[in-house]
Amino acid sequence: MKWVAWRQSRLELIIGLFILAGLAALLVPLGLQQLSLFKSLGLATMSPVAAQYAALSQQFLDSYPQWLSSVVNISGVMLFVFCALLAVPVVLEFEQRTHRLAWTQSITRRRWILTKLGFGLLAAVVFSALYCVLMGWFLGPQNTLTGAFNNFNQDGIVPIAFAVFTFAVALAVGVLSRRSAVGVIAAVVVCVAAVTAALPVLSQGLPLHYLTPLEEVSPFTLPTPSLGQNQNITVRVGADLPIGSLVVNNYFIDASGNHVNLIQTINTSPGNIISQVTDYQPPHRYWAFQGVEAVAFFGASIVLLCGSFWVIERRKG
Repeated sequence: MKWVAWRQSRLELIIGLFILAGLAALLVPLGLQQLSLFKSLGLATMSPVAAQYAALSQQFLDSYPQWLSSVVNISGVMLFVFCALLAVPVVLEFEQRTHRLAWTQSITRRRWILTKLGFGLLAAVVFSALYCVLMGWFLGPQNTLTGAFNNFNQDGIVPIAFAVFTFAVALAVGVLSRRSAVGVIAAVVVCVAAVTAALPVLSQGLPLHYLTPLEEVSPFTLPTPSLGQNQNITVRVGADLPIGSLVVNNYFIDASGNHVNLIQTINTSPGNIISQVTDYQPPHRYWAFQGVEAVAFFGASIVLLCGSFWVIERRKG
């Protein structure tokens, strides 16, 4: 049974290996180069309060190629599409009617289902875990400077949970479709659409509000505008926050606690002191947020997998 599952999933596994190998061939040389630069600039041992730390950090971050962010995002989408493809062999069994032969042999229907689902889940977990290890190593120096929140969905345990969820969605769509061939196509299309729609929300929206943000209040002296000249106003957002914090919101309030417009207040009350308020998530909450999101995806996956199991077990041939 295990050998059959391996044979039926060979194409999908080869695709997954090509994705990981291509990503490693691109990121490993660049990662070694960036790690060498990180150490040569002294950032690995320099204190964040050092005078040159901010300038050197910016120099290091600017050394990353501009196309890197797009490649990282595309590679993540490709990984999740691969996990959707892992459900294809199960769905194709119904199209080709080969499941009938297995169910008439000594293999019970429940054992057949558990083996098929277990193989797909194991492959999804292994490949996504390898992806997380590679991305965690590559993004390590960057996370040291800017915080892991900036790459929340590229490393940690969230990609593993999302990969399992993608497999579960593809399987559920395929199993519930009346025509298996249509179900395979629909499953992959649904997963691609879900991944494309979900990633921006997950990276920018939900992690900001899992726990109530902390608040940092600092005085801000309003500059006096120069007549006939354009006024350049520098606002330092998060300058006094712990390194790696995730800024949720930034605004200004007056002495009464009312929100004020900075430009209008400069023109009406130059020289006065107002307060700058920054809502932020501290860096020590990173793994708590990872756990919350992972549990949510694993929970949704369990529901979908149990539903697919129930449908397959009661299917009439």
